[in-house]
Amino acid sequence: MEGTRRPLLNSRVIPTVKFTDSRGNVYFGTDIGEIYFAPYASNRLTQIAAGVAQKNITDIYRDEAGNWWFSDSPFKRDESVFPLSRVLISRWRELEDSWVYYYIDEDADIRDANINCMIRYRDTLFIGTLAGLLILDINRREWTFLKEGLNDPAIWDLAILGNRLYAATALGVNEISLNYPTVIPDEEHLLSKFRNRQVFALKTFDKYLYVGAENGLYRLDTADDKWQILSDKQMRSVTVNDSLIFASDGFLWSIEPGSGETLVYGDEIFDYDNFGSYLWINEGEQVILMKYDTAFKRVYNKFDGIPGSKIFDIGCNGQWVWFGTDGGVALYNWSKYYQVDK
Repeated sequence: MEGTRRPLLNSRVIPTVKFTDSRGNVYFGTDIGEIYFAPYASNRLTQIAAGVAQKNITDIYRDEAGNWWFSDSPFKRDESVFPLSRVLISRWRELEDSWVYYYIDEDADIRDANINCMIRYRDTLFIGTLAGLLILDINRREWTFLKEGLNDPAIWDLAILGNRLYAATALGVNEISLNYPTVIPDEEHLLSKFRNRQVFALKTFDKYLYVGAENGLYRLDTADDKWQILSDKQMRSVTVNDSLIFASDGFLWSIEPGSGETLVYGDEIFDYDNFGSYLWINEGEQVILMKYDTAFKRVYNKFDGIPGSKIFDIGCNGQWVWFGTDGGVALYNWSKYYQVDK
């Protein structure tokens, strides 16, 4: 069943605020971000779905079916291990404008609340955590956990190319079956160059797999299984749009295969995303919008509507840009104000 599931019975939900309206209806806010409603003269509570349940959002993933998945990683936020919310993931079904919540304690296979990345394949959501790979059957709301066979339990990024799922771990890259949760042995030693190496980022485009690791940025042509090194820098993130390749090792670079890298933004950055030649650059407390092939630059911060004081995650497409912060989530329809094209 896909609807909202409550925490386990041995979990306590603590009311934090109470409001009674003019008709005697009572509303309760709780410590896990949920709101409950009790009609006048009734002692029966009904949950009201009311948006993102977590205050801190360190990762936002939008799948191709129009679902938004919001999560918080205490480790990514401040290198802590203790979650501030009992909600693991808030899911917004945009087309229906409805919400589903998944709880840290709703299944024994949920071993860790530190979510580093998410990716969807058909009706399955793959979730990379510090403790291993968490797998959600979306329709059945069933959880599976995979750790055996991984080079390291800490999964920093996930990518799908064809019928292959790749996991970037703290000690290399693993290939995982999309149909059955098992690690596929690297019998051809295709991924051996990353063995015992920290791998930060994965990205796929066309027939290529891009890997950002401590020993450089590489590109695999899956048509002939040949690797090409694009940079010897430790790129912790990479984006690819058509012929444009950008990557970051703390600074932002454009990559030209065979020619090396060119510095795009010389101040240290926290995160970035791009749509064509437009770049949204996260400096932590503010973001910079710039156009790669022009001198255009614009600063956005809390005075423009970005909530909170710390921006953890940023993403964009041709219509929207979104921000995950320590004060929640903001979406900005930038296509209304800029001529956005690839």
